[in-house]
Amino acid sequence: MARKQVKRQVQQQFQQSASGYLNSSIHASGADLDWIAKEVEAHPSPSLALDLATGTGHTAFVLSRFCRRVIGYDLTPEMRDIAAQEAGRREIDNIT
Repeated sequence: MARKQVKRQVQQQFQQSASGYLNSSIHASGADLDWIAKEVEAHPSPSLALDLATGTGHTAFVLSRFCRRVIGYDLTPEMRDIAAQEAGRREIDNIT
């Protein structure tokens, strides 16, 4: 299967469920987020963090508490849009 076709299938799959990820308790408050916070907090403040497959931004939001700048990337534009809107709502200004 061609790479572009695979990317498009991923985008189609996740654009349909993007809005549900923001309020999903599994994604919004999982033990993995606490673990990430503890791991990052244990080290000198990183200046930059990259969150690949950020989804609606839950990991990026955690990282933003410890890092000067966070870049969140997701293949699905709808996921990125929701993450950007939520970062604005939370007044998090160090996430791109």
